[in-house]
Amino acid sequence: MLRYKSDKRFVVILLLTSLFLYLIWAIVIPFNKAPDEFQRFDVVEFIFKYRELPITGDSRLIYGDYGITYASTPYFPYLLSGIIYIILNYLGITIKSYLVARLVSVIAGVVTVYFCWLISNKIFKGKKIKYFFPIFLMFIPQFAFVCGYVNQDSFTVMLTSILIYLWLLGIESNWSYKIVISVGVISGIVILSYLNGYSIVVATLIVVLISYKDKLSKEFLCKVLTCLGIMFLVSGWFFIRNAFINDGDFLGLTRSKIVAEELAIPSLKPSNRITLNKQGLGFSNLIIDTTWVQSTFKSFWGAFGYMDKFMDTKYYLFILGICVLAFGGVFSKVKEVAGKGIENVKKHPFYIGLFFSISISIILHMYYSVFSDYQAQGRYLFPALVPILITICIGLDEIIPLKWKEIVYKLLTVIFVIMNIIAVGKILYVSYYIG
Repeated sequence: MLRYKSDKRFVVILLLTSLFLYLIWAIVIPFNKAPDEFQRFDVVEFIFKYRELPITGDSRLIYGDYGITYASTPYFPYLLSGIIYIILNYLGITIKSYLVARLVSVIAGVVTVYFCWLISNKIFKGKKIKYFFPIFLMFIPQFAFVCGYVNQDSFTVMLTSILIYLWLLGIESNWSYKIVISVGVISGIVILSYLNGYSIVVATLIVVLISYKDKLSKEFLCKVLTCLGIMFLVSGWFFIRNAFINDGDFLGLTRSKIVAEELAIPSLKPSNRITLNKQGLGFSNLIIDTTWVQSTFKSFWGAFGYMDKFMDTKYYLFILGICVLAFGGVFSKVKEVAGKGIENVKKHPFYIGLFFSISISIILHMYYSVFSDYQAQGRYLFPALVPILITICIGLDEIIPLKWKEIVYKLLTVIFVIMNIIAVGKILYVSYYIG
C-alpha cells in the first residue's frame, strides 16, 4: 500500500516516528496535567529517594483526597522508572525527574507499535490493511496521550500486544516450550504491573485451552506447570511481600481500603462513598441513566488533562462511524463462521481470545463503576485496546470493497495523523502554553 521497497524500511520509519511522536507528547504535557500523575510519580520518587519499595500507610507517601496510594497494588512500571531514575542520576545525567519517569511510557508505546506490526504481518499478510493497523494504533490521540505521562496503562498495552503476538506463535507451534516460557515471563510481568491487565492473562489461558491439540497428554500438563512456575518466579515475590506486610492481604486491596478509610476526606471514604450500587442502581442504570457509555467512548479515543480537554465533536462522530462500519464487517464474518457450527468456531482460537479479552475488560470496567467508584474513563479499557483495534481493522477490511481499500487506508492514515497533530498542538500546547 505504501510502496516501500521493503517492510524493513517501513518498520524503521514506523518506530522512529512513534518514538519522536511520544517524546513530543511527553515534553508538551505539563507535569500533573494527566490523571493522578503526581501520585503515580510519587511512587517513582519514593523508590529513588529511599532506595526501597514503598508500603501502604507510610507517611512519606502522598495519599490525596481519596486516601489512596499507587503503591498499594502492583506497580512494576513505576519500579522500572525508579531504577532508570537512579541509573541516570548515578551517571550524572540531568533530566527533569518527571520526564525520566515518563520514559517508560514512551518506550512502551514504541514497543507496542512494533508488536502490532508483527501481529499485523501475520493476520493481515498479503492485505493492504497490514500497514494501516500499526499506524492506526500509533496515531490514536488517546494512546499517544497515555504514552506521554507516568501511568500503568501504556505499559499494560505493550504487554498485551506481546502476549497477543505469542498467541499467534503458540497456535502455530502447538505451544512449544520456547513460547510457553515467553508467555510465563510476560504474564508474570502483567501480574506485577496492573490489576486491570489480568484480563489478558485469562484470555491467554482460554486461547491455550481451545488451541492445544492434546490437552490430556503429560506434555500439556508439563507445559502448564512450567508456565505457572515461571509466572510465580517472576511475580511471586511481590505478593509474598504484600502478604507478609499486610497480614495475608497479598493483593493489598484490603490494606488500601483500611488506609483510605483513615486518610480520605469524609465524602470520599470507602464507607461514605455513594456508589450506584448503594443507590440501588445496577448495570442497566449505568448504561441507560448515566453518561457512562458516551464518556467512556470519548475518553477511549481522546480526552486529555483530567478529562477536561476534548477533541471536536466531529472527531468522535467520525470514530463512531468507523466503529459502526467495522461492526457490520465483523458481524458478517462472525455470521459466516458461526453458520458452519460450533466446531468451526473452535478452529479460530485467536479470535475467540480477542472476544474474551474485550468482554472481560468491559465487564470489569462496568463492575468497578457500579460497585466501587463511578469512573467513566476509557483508559480502563486499554488492556483491550489492541484486541479492539484488531477487531475494527478486521471489520473494515471485510466491508470495504477491494478497489477502494488502498485509497481508504491512505486517507484514514492522513486523517489520524492530522487528528494527532491537532490534539498535541492545538488542544494541549496552545491551551497550556499560549492560551
